[in-house]
Amino acid sequence: MKQNLFSEWVDNVFGGFEYFLESVNGAPLSADMWAPFYENGPEGFYRDSILNSLGDSAMGKTPLAMTEWIAAQLLYPIKTKGQEEYKRPIDFWDELKPLRNKSYFTVDHNKKKCFKLYSGKIGSRNEENLAKLLYLNDFIPSLGNIIDYQVSLKGKQSDKIGKIDLVGYSEENRRFSLIELKYHPAGSHETLLRCVLEIYTYYKFLDKERFISDYIENYPHNLKGHASDRDELAFDSNAKFELIILFDGGAQDISEYANDEQTPLLPLNIYYPNQATYSKQFIEFMEMKGNLGQDYLYMLCKEIASKEDIIFRFCKLARSEDSTNEKFEAVQFMEDKEKIIPVDFDWHIGKYYIQEQFIID
Repeated sequence: MKQNLFSEWVDNVFGGFEYFLESVNGAPLSADMWAPFYENGPEGFYRDSILNSLGDSAMGKTPLAMTEWIAAQLLYPIKTKGQEEYKRPIDFWDELKPLRNKSYFTVDHNKKKCFKLYSGKIGSRNEENLAKLLYLNDFIPSLGNIIDYQVSLKGKQSDKIGKIDLVGYSEENRRFSLIELKYHPAGSHETLLRCVLEIYTYYKFLDKERFISDYIENYPHNLKGHASDRDELAFDSNAKFELIILFDGGAQDISEYANDEQTPLLPLNIYYPNQATYSKQFIEFMEMKGNLGQDYLYMLCKEIASKEDIIFRFCKLARSEDSTNEKFEAVQFMEDKEKIIPVDFDWHIGKYYIQEQFIID
């Protein structure tokens, strides 16, 4: 196993993972969390399947959703049976350092006025396509301007870190947005905890000063192609950051799409699911917004926001077919990765907007 920040600390302090489990209060009973955290560290814990667990934790007298229990564990100091106290698991994220030594700005994301998007045979490109369409919308009310998508954080090809789905900027709030986008036509099953840890990990791997400088110096005038179609923005060099979880609500049943009770974010001609449900993000969003659950997730976000001087925003995305995008209307979906074989239908973007949101600062 390749060492990470947490495994190095465990090995140095306790002499190995098995001794850590023997020494730390409650660790043997909570090995389901500690084992993947030891294996992945803060660098890659967000990728572990336990963060999408839908079951309850066996710890404690009252049943607690597994993700809620994990959020709580991330906030508690690590204590040994000998009453020695160490830092909290969430504090290991403080040691993450930027990997990238090249510009974050991508010059060729605006080359063509007519975008060709690969549909995929099983809907595998849904989030990627939606990210590009949101970029084409340019300005989204309550969200700001979408200025880039699929922003790499890698320093070298072998680095195991994902891409920032979308980058936004709000002139009104003078904030850059790092946006984690979640979408699946059948209803995404990823939990908000996983989304939060993913975008927070990306934030910690980001060189904030150079990131801001890259966009101030390059956007939009150094974009190739139709740069003049993008809004000129008055960037603030002292702008702060917000981390946004942007998600689709899904539908109670597939018939809601067929009966036009719900407007899909992407055309169902591309990928028509056999069934549909409300997305996991939307369900947990409503619980947190209504004080009906997700208490530890809220506390975790509150702690991170305070420590980093950032804002978390949870935003339900919607789309209107009543209006068209003035700048980029034509979008063509292709059946093949080479983008040669078109899907036989025309589709206009319409307008995307934020239907509901919840802010933690």
